[in-house]
Amino acid sequence: MKHSLLTLAFIAIAFQASKATTFIISTSGLTFSPSSLNVTDQDTIVFNVSSPHNATEVSQATWNANQASALAGGFAFGVGSNMLTNLVAGTRYYVCTPHVAAGMKGQIVIASTVGIKGTNAAISKRFYPNPIKDNLTINLQADEKQVKIVDILGNTIAEYTNINEQSFTIDVLANQASGVYFALIFGRQISSVKLIKE
Repeated sequence: MKHSLLTLAFIAIAFQASKATTFIISTSGLTFSPSSLNVTDQDTIVFNVSSPHNATEVSQATWNANQASALAGGFAFGVGSNMLTNLVAGTRYYVCTPHVAAGMKGQIVIASTVGIKGTNAAISKRFYPNPIKDNLTINLQADEKQVKIVDILGNTIAEYTNINEQSFTIDVLANQASGVYFALIFGRQISSVKLIKE
């Protein structure tokens, strides 16, 4: 449970640092792609549903039982492009009603951005070079003892704990795909830095 709450906090920080983002969920065969998505309450989700599928919100109990009873007040999207906005922190479960028995279902984990400190210019300058080609140098304050590198979906790329050095260099992004990543810094407060991998 503690790990899940920390993961939600990490994701919230990462996405707050990048402002609101639009995510796309599409149908592919008998699956939703992606079938699990981590977002914040500032983001927008677009469901691109192809025939013969739909995307219907259900309760967690219905989702766990691989059933298709629609959640009262939940979303129900048919074929086409459908937008989901005004997200509230929590987990939303959805299924394709004709294909739920085949396992066609998904979930969206929504983190709250309220009360989480984002990136500021002073912190960003302590992570260089940015954009990154291979190596990244990190300069920490005395109270900062943990750094976590995550991708845009909140997946952990690397984690450094019990750090005793104020300056160190990592090459963890050298073999990663080009794109946006985040460094999450833990000290007296949690902060984040948006990283661009060339």
